[in-house]
Amino acid sequence: MTRAPEDPARRTTSVLLVEDNDDIRFLLRFWFEGDSRCGPVWEATSPPEAIEQARARQLDVMIVDYMLTGGTALDCLVELRRLHPHAWIVVFTANRAVAVEAGVLTMGADVLLEKLQVVVEDVVELALSPDRPAS
Repeated sequence: MTRAPEDPARRTTSVLLVEDNDDIRFLLRFWFEGDSRCGPVWEATSPPEAIEQARARQLDVMIVDYMLTGGTALDCLVELRRLHPHAWIVVFTANRAVAVEAGVLTMGADVLLEKLQVVVEDVVELALSPDRPAS
């Protein structure tokens, strides 16, 4: 039996949310799951959990908080990028200067967003947009 080619218009985006704040993670999940372009949404709260989830999943987008329980995004970015070289990685931070100085964008993140200036709905739109830049 042969499978019909996948219709790109019907393809959904798989997402990993790496956020240790329960309220923010819930809000992000709520918005992603409410969008028909989004497929499965998985969660992690620490760098080791993020790597574990990334090893077990096919991921299109990863939303990673900079400051996490037990470490920072720097503790998982290189491995996330290695596991999913074509995924889109967005890092959130409350302090953009610290994340930039730490080298987030050179370690695998495609975009760095400051939490206080971002509306969750805009993050979902950006992450699921068919026009997002290729990694």
